[in-house]
Amino acid sequence: MSSTFRKDLKIEFRAVPYASSNHVLEYRISPDQDLTYEEYDTWLCGLIKFKRKRKFSTEWYMAHHFLNYLSAYLHEKENNYHPIFIDTIKELNEYKQKYKTIGDFYEMIDKWNEKEMNEWQIERTNYLEEHKDWY
Repeated sequence: MSSTFRKDLKIEFRAVPYASSNHVLEYRISPDQDLTYEEYDTWLCGLIKFKRKRKFSTEWYMAHHFLNYLSAYLHEKENNYHPIFIDTIKELNEYKQKYKTIGDFYEMIDKWNEKEMNEWQIERTNYLEEHKDWY
């Protein structure tokens, strides 16, 4: 049984076609490693306690990030998440070389999102102040 945390699992990347000639980044946990973990569960308000073996999913997921584009402040936060576009194979290989674990990749996405959201929040606050409801 593996004692590895999810963030320490190896990651794989690929670029898939998206809207004509564009490609977007997809990632998954690499299936070439031990993916088992134990999950503790309770039933009947804790009277029955047990653990079961599980495996992390190796499905492909499209990578999204928060994007503060020119008119992003006009939209709610959840409408500003966009796929990560990959323009060249070289760019894809840079992701493969730079991010070896899913934790490293998520950390980069979190920093990217935080920076973009901070800029968006200032613009959004100013926009909402100028466009208040009328009573």
